[in-house]
Amino acid sequence: MKRGFYFVLLFALFMCFGIFWNEQTASAQQPKPTISKPCDQCHRAEPNVLRGTAGVVSAKAETIQLTAGAVWVVKFDDNTKILGWKEAINKIPKGKEIAAHIVQQGSDYYVKTLYVKQPVKLPPDKIASTEFVTEHVEKGDAIIVDSRPPARYYEGAIPGAINIYDADFDKHIDKLPKDKNKLIIFYCQGPTCRLSPASAIKAEKLGYTNVKVYVDGFPAWKKAGKLSIVCSPCLKERIKRDIPTVIVDLRSSGEAKKGHIPSAVSIPITELTHAVDKFPKDKRAPMVLYSYDTKSAIQAYEIISIWGNYTNIGVLEGGYEQWVKEGGQIAKGDMPTKIAYEPKPRPGEMTVDEFKKIAESKPENTFILDVRDKDEAEAGMLVGAKNIPTQEIKARVTEIPKDKMIVVHCSTGARADIAHSILTNELGFKNVKFLNANITIDPNGRYEITKE
Repeated sequence: MKRGFYFVLLFALFMCFGIFWNEQTASAQQPKPTISKPCDQCHRAEPNVLRGTAGVVSAKAETIQLTAGAVWVVKFDDNTKILGWKEAINKIPKGKEIAAHIVQQGSDYYVKTLYVKQPVKLPPDKIASTEFVTEHVEKGDAIIVDSRPPARYYEGAIPGAINIYDADFDKHIDKLPKDKNKLIIFYCQGPTCRLSPASAIKAEKLGYTNVKVYVDGFPAWKKAGKLSIVCSPCLKERIKRDIPTVIVDLRSSGEAKKGHIPSAVSIPITELTHAVDKFPKDKRAPMVLYSYDTKSAIQAYEIISIWGNYTNIGVLEGGYEQWVKEGGQIAKGDMPTKIAYEPKPRPGEMTVDEFKKIAESKPENTFILDVRDKDEAEAGMLVGAKNIPTQEIKARVTEIPKDKMIVVHCSTGARADIAHSILTNELGFKNVKFLNANITIDPNGRYEITKE
């Protein structure tokens, strides 16, 4: 009897040891990642090298946190060599791209050499100024590519620009010219936006030899008082999505009554010089001007520009004639003759305070969805948030609960707006909100929000 008992006990111990051994073997077969995206686009994983972004650096503990596909905490000492950084090691900002050559001593890892990546700088001959872009827009001899998400393109673009969102670049290569020597100018949302530089690199890899980047981007274009164009499909989308827009019909009141774009205000161009008081006091009010054609609306734009400080005006490309030609909805009859504009949030947009309250309290009935790219999220995420990049939402929809309120954020609000549209209009989610503001998050989940 005892012999049988001992046999069962030994067998159980043997099985437990076997399970433990298998787990250790499996663990050994799946080593901890050592490289993060987008590092792996240019580098390969190497033994004893970590590539990623810096986290918390403690001078007292002599440790540095490094996110390289996984979070590593490694030690440094007086023998650590630092390249590309002249200040103290604990002054390296969070999120800075770094590479660390490490050695293992006992159970700890020590940094032998730490390389701090310098800011990506485009060669001077690759950078296009506002003046350069203006010159080639007027000549019409360049392909201008807006690398921003469609939601931003809908709100206005540099005249003649086509929209190729960087995340969908490979799907729209056919929009690029066949002539590989043709001048192509990419732009996005300003110096901190990486979409246009990324698109430019992709274009060069396809063999294009005359590629420029308008680094200052669309904000600088508007600030310089340059003309913005809104296409008919773009205006349709803005109306469909109920994006706040003041539409001004510049044709004669008689013509406008016969047929006009729904919700438009009638202010004939012949009366424009005396109509200053009919325009909103809020100089940031989003407005779209249209007349019979583009040229006559541009004349009105130039008059309004003299008034100064209106920074969010676009001209409908092709005017009313193009709107009708492309099947735009038409209304008839009397129209308002004075603009009554009151700022209102976009559909689904939440206030900064509402977002902060959820981020801090983390209610059980709320799901925070971070739609930034994976490498951005690796540098820091809100505690409890789930990262699913915008372009992966449809494929990973089962990871998003339908019985909770979905709160979406990105880094600027643009991709969050797109995600909101996908979730509500295409995937049937009923309770979705998004943050339309700039947000930065450190590796510990601390965040800062700014609203333009």
